[in-house]
Amino acid sequence: MKSWISAKNALKHVLLLGIGEKTLLVVDKSKLREAMQFIKACLALGSWVRTVKAEPKNLKFIREVIASSRPSIIVNLLKGDIEGVSFRIKLLKIESEFCGLKIAHCPGITMDMLREGALALTSDEYRLMQNEALRLMFKLSGSDKIILQTPKGTHLEVSVKGRPFFTDTKFDPSIVKWINLPVGEVIVGPREHEGSGVLVCDVAVGGIGPISRTLTLHFKRGRIEEIEGDEEIVNRIRRALFKDDMASRIGEFAIGLNPKARVSSDFLEAEKVRGTAHIAVGHNKDFPGGMNDSKIHIDFLVSKPTVVAIKDGKENLVVEEGRIVEDS
Repeated sequence: MKSWISAKNALKHVLLLGIGEKTLLVVDKSKLREAMQFIKACLALGSWVRTVKAEPKNLKFIREVIASSRPSIIVNLLKGDIEGVSFRIKLLKIESEFCGLKIAHCPGITMDMLREGALALTSDEYRLMQNEALRLMFKLSGSDKIILQTPKGTHLEVSVKGRPFFTDTKFDPSIVKWINLPVGEVIVGPREHEGSGVLVCDVAVGGIGPISRTLTLHFKRGRIEEIEGDEEIVNRIRRALFKDDMASRIGEFAIGLNPKARVSSDFLEAEKVRGTAHIAVGHNKDFPGGMNDSKIHIDFLVSKPTVVAIKDGKENLVVEEGRIVEDS
């Protein structure tokens, strides 16, 4: 698929960009080619478009541009490294100050995603994914607890009582202030001080990418207590977890739904792979009910998950070893 058409489909079906609306692109210098695809897409949809550099020293200027130009949509086209998480959260906080904005956050977006990957979806593929997300949310709605298990040894129980599930497949400003592009998840922000067990990450880590050796995380009362695995990766994660007191507390549980997403060096795409699940620690204040105000957010992706939702003491099998269970 042509890259600009992929960008157009995302703007049209996820962000619902209309004729005459204003779009602001916040662009890292390494993402100029990707920015050109969104510029072309905006113009094709009849949208006014402006770009601004994504740099830490530019945060004040970005706020001024938003205040003066009042765009309907902001698209952040950024690098996805773990060291840049703090800047990206600061940027989102500034953008989220403005009511009514639809914000698409794209750390690690690539041309390949637009041509062949998780962003290369047709209009029909977006509709099918959106419908599946709605069915999945219906099954998960009102759950008290989620049990996540995998063949590699994961057994983690997290509390989601009172926390709404939502999807990123279509922007809903009544639920969230921003979403990632590409899309393809059903998400919840678990209760931050509850949840215990073991997570064996065997696919990828946010800000780091695919891993060749499993990473084992031990949770107790919602916090990472111990990490085992490749020494270099463990040290990078530990440095990030020292950012603040909430960095090691659980922040997210999600199920991937995107049929074209692939495991690659860009976690932005990997976390959307259909039939996977991931747990994140750190920031979730932008999720419904989220109370984690950490400066960081790190995701851990697992394959072949089995997901059981507990509601009123009854178990409901939602995903079985990566296969989304359909109602009979």
